Amino acid sequence: MDPQPYWCEFPVVATVATMPWGLIGLTDSDFAWSAVGSNLAVGLGGTGVAYVAAATLIGRVGPVRMSAVTYVVPVVAAVLGVVVLDESLGIWELGGLLILMAGAWMTTRVGRRSVGMPSG
Repeated sequence: MDPQPYWCEFPVVATVATMPWGLIGLTDSDFAWSAVGSNLAVGLGGTGVAYVAAATLIGRVGPVRMSAVTYVVPVVAAVLGVVVLDESLGIWELGGLLILMAGAWMTTRVGRRSVGMPSG
């Protein structure tokens, strides 16, 4: 079964589901082209590319290995926080990053044994 159609339908369903709240708040907002441009850049550039990449990755390596990408997001955020925002990492943060990377490694390592369903 090809997972790509489901990944393409999800943003449409999410848009329809959240549209009533957007329409309610529309009367209390001011229009600005900069806000429209920012939303388009994030929506098409960030989220759109991420959905296409995720669907492609699921097709190539499977959903379990693709899910390991989520382990890397906090690591990238921590590194960017240190480099860009001059934040510091304490021992707890470093420990958390090590746990995340261990989880990603365990999820993606080759040759792991699958656990079968109990019989009976």
